[in-house]
Amino acid sequence: MQITALESQRKKKKNWEGKKLFLLILPFLILSFLFSYFPLHGWIYALYDYRAPLKLLQCEFVGLKWFKTLFSNPTQVTQLVQVMKNTFAMSLLGIATSFLPVLFAVFLNEIKCKWFKNLVQTFTTLPNFISWTLVYSVAFCLFSSSGMLNTVLQNLGWISEPLKILDSGEHVWLQMLLWNTWKGLGWGAIMYLAALAGEYDTVIYIGGLNHDHDSEGNDRADMKLPYEQDLLIRELLEVRPDMIVVLLAGSPVEMGAWIDQADTLLWGWYAGTEGGNALADVLLGAVNPSGKLPETFYKKHTDCSAHAVGTFAVRESVSYKEGVYVGYRYNEKQNIQPQFPFGYGLSYTTFAYRDMQTDDAKHEVSCYVKNTGSMDGAEIVEVYRLAREGEDAPVKELKGFEKVYLKAGEEKKVFITVEEEPEHRDYVIGSSLTDIRLTAHR
Repeated sequence: MQITALESQRKKKKNWEGKKLFLLILPFLILSFLFSYFPLHGWIYALYDYRAPLKLLQCEFVGLKWFKTLFSNPTQVTQLVQVMKNTFAMSLLGIATSFLPVLFAVFLNEIKCKWFKNLVQTFTTLPNFISWTLVYSVAFCLFSSSGMLNTVLQNLGWISEPLKILDSGEHVWLQMLLWNTWKGLGWGAIMYLAALAGEYDTVIYIGGLNHDHDSEGNDRADMKLPYEQDLLIRELLEVRPDMIVVLLAGSPVEMGAWIDQADTLLWGWYAGTEGGNALADVLLGAVNPSGKLPETFYKKHTDCSAHAVGTFAVRESVSYKEGVYVGYRYNEKQNIQPQFPFGYGLSYTTFAYRDMQTDDAKHEVSCYVKNTGSMDGAEIVEVYRLAREGEDAPVKELKGFEKVYLKAGEEKKVFITVEEEPEHRDYVIGSSLTDIRLTAHR
């Protein structure tokens, strides 16, 4: 696992508040346009339980021509007035019950029984995460004239005729009122949970990719997190800037939407069956993370060389037009700054490097590494070869690495075998591709 500590810059987007306001009123503007422009045929089947007494020809109601037909037919005028009355009544009921979310949040706060409070929260927040159609379908199975309730009551002999609770179209406005009241109570529960967020010592977000997006045999169109996670993480960080972000994925993702707001990022890869226990050990400090990134984490997918040279997602054959400049080598050649460089990774302790040496006979590069923190940990020492002046080669290229375990305050000499003779070559030692600690020039 890798853990990354970031400086919290709290960058505010310009005009974001104005954009939020625009997004809030956008649905209203769209609906206002649609219901103002569409013919009466659209109105009568879009609003509540309207029943048209006549068959209206669609061709007669194009654009604003429906006004003429509307006011020439007294029956339609009467029914439209009834629709407007229902709409007005619903609006008044909405205003009258607008206090319910806040009142319900206060009510939840007063519930002392934990299991009962959790039951109420679950029941009331349910409609905020599922569709009206699904709820009505379940309700129809239970409360329709042939539903479970009527069946049970008739079998018991308590009623002779089924109760038409949902089958009648006379009280649709009441059904909608009950549904909206339920949703309002759900928002009250959500408000209560959001208010409690500030009382917790630590908030942890766990997200990332799944195998619908992270799998073999297909190419991802981009590196964005699915399911609107960028928006969710950003909004959560607005409430809790100290929130820990944990991402589980097998390949890099874009983080630009929120990374500057985050203080801590833990990258967990796919850790398998015991991944939950491993994650808990790292978060609670029972284990000091020491992993390093085996690939570059780009800021956006177009920074990758395959996209830049136009060979991404080519079927049947792949041409490496970039030559040896693949991955981090391409980034350094083109001076493209990644989100996190190759070989990057932090831990709960710190390390100091000193006294770099090369041994031509043994093909070795060595240095001393000391754990300068207060916690036992491990460091991966990375050796990179520098390109000669005028040489067509990567600016830096990994030639060897070695992992060393050190107790707090302990120092060891680390030996790294390189792939070629160190003689007449320039090497550097670093904690990552961009964090170079020691240099040996010849």
